[in-house]
Amino acid sequence: MEVEQVGRRLRTFYKVRSFHIDVYGHVNNAEYLRFAEMARDDFMEHLGLTVPQLLDAGVRLVIAETRVRYLRPAVYGDTLEIWGWISELGRVRSVWEQEMRRAGSDEVLTRIWSRVACLDAGNRIIPIPETLRQVLARVLEPAGNSPA
Repeated sequence: MEVEQVGRRLRTFYKVRSFHIDVYGHVNNAEYLRFAEMARDDFMEHLGLTVPQLLDAGVRLVIAETRVRYLRPAVYGDTLEIWGWISELGRVRSVWEQEMRRAGSDEVLTRIWSRVACLDAGNRIIPIPETLRQVLARVLEPAGNSPA
C-alpha cells in the first residue's frame, strides 16, 4: 500500500471489503485493529525499517496497551484514510496514534492510541535502540498539537 508523509504524519488508504463487515452492516470493531496494524507495518516500511529487520537486530515491537475510540461507523465500499504518528518517545516506550477517516473527509471515524515497548529475544523490556529512535523521531508530533 502506498504511504505518504504529510508534515510529521503518515497517511495510507485501505478499502473496506465485505469480510470486514459484521451482522450490523458496518465494519466490525476488531477489524479497526487489523487496519491499524497493517498501517503501522506500512508506515514502518515507508520509514525504511521492516519487522524482519527489527527481528534480525533482536528487537521486538509489542503493544503494551491500546485504546480505541469508535466515533462513526465505516461501511462496505468506504475507503479508509488512515493517519499515523508518534506522540511520545520515551526511553523504553513510545505512543503511536492513528486516526481513521472516510477518504476525502475530515470526519474522524476511529481514534487509536497504542503504547509500544521494545523487547529483546528473551521478552525483556529494553531501551528503544538508537536506530529505531531516529526513525520514530521523523514522525514525532508531541501530544497536544492540532490534527492534520
